[in-house]
Amino acid sequence: MVFELTEKQAVQDYVEFERILSNYRSQGFRIAIDDAGSGYSSLKAIVSLKPDFIKLDRALISRVDTHPDQQHILRILKQFAVDSGTSIIAEGIERYEEIQFLRREGIEYGQGYALGRPDTVLRPSPLTFPRGD
Repeated sequence: MVFELTEKQAVQDYVEFERILSNYRSQGFRIAIDDAGSGYSSLKAIVSLKPDFIKLDRALISRVDTHPDQQHILRILKQFAVDSGTSIIAEGIERYEEIQFLRREGIEYGQGYALGRPDTVLRPSPLTFPRGD
């Protein structure tokens, strides 16, 4: 189970929030910071909360193969992730060229239409629990 924190969920007291999250971590839960690179709050959360996953905002990924400034930010976040034992997930991958660039940069995980469209049929996952009537 992964708790995904977004920019919309402003944390006021990071010390208290980390205390609460450590309780969940001790039970096997993991933490993801969503929309990284989209604003100050997500960057502060990355440093303060030490997430298991950093999900890079689609604005940073869109046409990253052609924009040196976006590439530079991606490399900085990737190096931070490597140094802190965090995994990177690139969001909003919509072009094959973005996939190629991200692979060359060593980004292991991604989401987006270029990787596959959502299924129109809801299917049970292996983690679906049987109903107890």
